[in-house]
Amino acid sequence: MENKIWNALEGILFALILTGIYWVIGFFCKFIFGFEIRNQIGYTICIVGGFLLRHLLIAIFSGNV
Repeated sequence: MENKIWNALEGILFALILTGIYWVIGFFCKFIFGFEIRNQIGYTICIVGGFLLRHLLIAIFSGNV
C-alpha cells in the first residue's frame, strides 16, 4: 500500500512540474505575443502527461525501451 501512495505522489510531482512549465510558457506567450494558450485542455494534457512521463522515464532508464 505504501508503494502505491509513493508512486501516486511521484506522478503528481511530474504532473505539477509539467503544469508549471505549461503555465510559464503560456505566460510568456501572453506577455510577448499577446495571445493566450493556457486553457483547460492544456492543463489536462499536462496532468495526464505527467503521470505518463514518470512511467516513460522509468522504462527508458531501466533499459526496457
